[in-house]
Amino acid sequence: VEESLRFETPVAAIPRVATQDIMVRGKTIPKGSLIQLVMSSANRDESVFARADTFDITRSPGNSLSFGTGP
Repeated sequence: VEESLRFETPVAAIPRVATQDIMVRGKTIPKGSLIQLVMSSANRDESVFARADTFDITRSPGNSLSFGTGP
């Protein structure tokens, strides 16, 4: 189930509002800005999942963000 959810993420993107100014990769996201978190992209991150574009039913459950995480 985990690999199915990672590979075909049921929620593609989640909108959020920045609660404070934050630096991301050298750019400032001002407080109050709308941020779109793209879960389907995060679940294909090669730095987290080896062969991320491959469906592998034997893959150990990892840090999939299929339903988001935290508040």
